[in-house]
Amino acid sequence: MAGGPVAPEMTMSIRLAMRLAADTLARGSASIGDDWVVGGACLGMDTDRVFYTPPKYTRAYDTCARCSVAVECLAEALLEERKVPQQLLCGVRGGQAPRERLWLAIESGVRKSVPATMEAKAG
Repeated sequence: MAGGPVAPEMTMSIRLAMRLAADTLARGSASIGDDWVVGGACLGMDTDRVFYTPPKYTRAYDTCARCSVAVECLAEALLEERKVPQQLLCGVRGGQAPRERLWLAIESGVRKSVPATMEAKAG
């Protein structure tokens, strides 16, 4: 996914993360909790250097691809960032870059609106 509307062929793990985030929010919770964090492939890594160094997130994507809790990580990111202004989103979380997470949050209903700057690009 290259930062745009969610494609029909998106992976099952992305669909699961979107559903988990939407269901959690529907239950009135803003977080899935943090029990899953200890299973992260990034545990013990210098995450600031690996996950927050654009424009190439190659090492972050590779780490997320082999992570057993990437679904939970992405779901939590969608929930945490649902009210964060677009320009403040950063880094790779759950295998997705900021723009990708923004579109996933909108598509899942976790984030209610498309920022005006993106509406112009999408239309």
